[in-house]
Amino acid sequence: MGTDMNGNYVNETKFDLVASGQSGERDIHNRYTHTNVAHVNPYQFMDDSYFGEGGYRTGAYLIPFSRESDYLSRKELAVYKNYLKPILDAMITPVFAQQAVRITQGNTYFDSFEEDVTGNGMPLQEFTCEVTSIARRHGVCFVVMDNYIEQPETVAQASEQRIYPYVYIRKASQVAEFHVDDFGNLDSITFNEPDSLDNDEKTCKKRRKWTAADVTTYKKEINGKWVVDTIRPIAVGRIPVITLYSDSRECVTILVDPPLYDIARMNHMIYNMTAEIRDQERSQAFSVFYCQGIPPSEMAVGTKTYLNLPDGVTITPGYASPNQAILDGLISHEDKIREQIYMIAEQNGVTGITTAKSGVALAWEFLAHEEVLRHTAAMATYLENQIAELFGDFTNESFVYNVKYRMVYSPVGIDDEIARYDKILKMPGVPVSLTNKIYERIARAVLVDEDQTVVDDVVASFDVVTRPTVVSSTDVNPQPMEAANE
Repeated sequence: MGTDMNGNYVNETKFDLVASGQSGERDIHNRYTHTNVAHVNPYQFMDDSYFGEGGYRTGAYLIPFSRESDYLSRKELAVYKNYLKPILDAMITPVFAQQAVRITQGNTYFDSFEEDVTGNGMPLQEFTCEVTSIARRHGVCFVVMDNYIEQPETVAQASEQRIYPYVYIRKASQVAEFHVDDFGNLDSITFNEPDSLDNDEKTCKKRRKWTAADVTTYKKEINGKWVVDTIRPIAVGRIPVITLYSDSRECVTILVDPPLYDIARMNHMIYNMTAEIRDQERSQAFSVFYCQGIPPSEMAVGTKTYLNLPDGVTITPGYASPNQAILDGLISHEDKIREQIYMIAEQNGVTGITTAKSGVALAWEFLAHEEVLRHTAAMATYLENQIAELFGDFTNESFVYNVKYRMVYSPVGIDDEIARYDKILKMPGVPVSLTNKIYERIARAVLVDEDQTVVDDVVASFDVVTRPTVVSSTDVNPQPMEAANE
């Protein structure tokens, strides 16, 4: 509060916008509507940053100035430039670009299960891709396997009606509590389940606790206490929850930190700077003309577009607008933060490459290093083997399951890759084993869109003595590569 020229108390935090029909919108108290991302669940924040949802979509993640009066208007200008999503996608998409090779022997249901693992039509590879993506984003993801309580009398009925085990995902943000042994293995885990309707058609919050012996469902009463709703035994002899990590753990806790959380926070910084830049641009675009000594009636541009200064003011007429240096500094700083994002992404095995689109515009593409993609493939392989093993426990059937994801990738582009291999093959004394491995990599890179069996047949047909010609762009008369030690 303060006083006006007559000594009356006035509210300093509001502007009189009655004339514009926006009374109450320009209020510094509106800045209290923002969300401090440091207090947001880190897994939820990673999801918001990846999908551009939550506070990015509503503008609540926009940090206000200490005495900003028009915070709501600046929220409307906020645009989220998503750098996290393409970085994460680069670590996932190439692995699932083609179908993995799967062989199942000795199980009645698993072939059908591969076609629909969730009970709503999702095939196994699509499910694996989703779980792996969440694990890369959060650092951990949980897969729960359950079975229908009412079981049919025959195997044929179970297959026809799809009454056999199914899986579903639970995120780290849904973990209510857990207990692990001294080695970090789960003894029990409780998830917050989606709200449901009780017998009185009222929304009811629920939790589900899994142990090796049983699964217990809890519901929250009006007084805030959790009470047991249902309990049923589990016959598989272990907790039917598979935990998939993106990296090795350094402690026994299951709730690891998201590996790319720092990139998400830097992306949040750019989000705020973009809004500040746009706000400055609009302030300069709507600069106000000021002058003195001219009656308002003589101003052809209108009385609302200039400031009429007192006659005693000795100021040259001009335009009032923010300092251009402030805007230039914001733009420069945003570019530096973006470069730091690319640098941190590179440290995590993802390279940002500038490529020309349509021969004119430049765009950034993110390509994961081969070791990162191989690790993602190993994660997918581990997950599917665990699912198959747990499925066998549920159905009391012992069977053999083998899955093979592609382990050879060419993320830097086929032309550059072949040129690099060409230089290696021209080195004197290259052993036959290395030469054959290089030709295998070239074949897999060139035939990346072919079926895996076709690629394997080509690789198996290599002749270690008579080798194909590798042509360099600098060779005028290319010659066949000679076998090493010949």
